[in-house]
Amino acid sequence: MVLSSLYGCHSPTKAVEVIIDSGGEFPGFLAGRWMADAHGWEFVFEQDGTISSAVINFGRMTITPGQPNPITKEMGGEGMVEPGEWMVYYSPSSRELTVKISIKKLYMYIDLNENAVEGKSEDVFVGTISQDNNFWQAYWTGFPEYTVHTAGKLNEELTERLSFDMMVNLTFEKLTQQ
Repeated sequence: MVLSSLYGCHSPTKAVEVIIDSGGEFPGFLAGRWMADAHGWEFVFEQDGTISSAVINFGRMTITPGQPNPITKEMGGEGMVEPGEWMVYYSPSSRELTVKISIKKLYMYIDLNENAVEGKSEDVFVGTISQDNNFWQAYWTGFPEYTVHTAGKLNEELTERLSFDMMVNLTFEKLTQQ
């Protein structure tokens, strides 16, 4: 069921689709800011289960779903990140939370040696919320597809070097109440 939710048909008008197993409501104790212990990931869940912002591991950028997000020189370059559809799935009976973050298009130009990076990615987090509701032990699986353009070596694919088609164990801690 989770896999069909991750890769099934979605409404193109929703930036974040929220699915609660057995049709309930998103639990209020999950609302707030959750920060991972590694790789820079962070999510802000609203009371309705939508994600209002996320810090992604690529460049540790804060991204807002449903709209283009500019990359500024202060963030290390210039460019744009365009999110795809995001999904939140929660099962109250198993306390399992699944999040899918899709980046439909990323383009970043870096002044140093006129380098550019472009591509897309999909990241999936699956894990259980602790009994005290303060930790989310999640496995992260990433599917990046990036290409680097440099003056000396054009169109070098980074996908093989950045392959996360294995699970990485992360512990998210709840930092604030929304």
